Amino acid sequence: CRPGLMFEVANPCAAPVRLDDRGLPVSGRAGHGLGTQSIAAFCAKYGALYRYEMAEGWITLRVVL
Repeated sequence: CRPGLMFEVANPCAAPVRLDDRGLPVSGRAGHGLGTQSIAAFCAKYGALYRYEMAEGWITLRVVL
């Protein structure tokens, strides 16, 4: 199966973001991080791949369907 769609979203980030063992950003604030969990659940359901990356003041998400 060949990938059909890839997208990337990048946001500036003043402080480094820690990633957990699944590669998801970790929030220290209660009630935060639901969006990243939703993206992981979507990818699991539809067989997509995701990757978060922190580099040079930017947090980037790539999703390949």
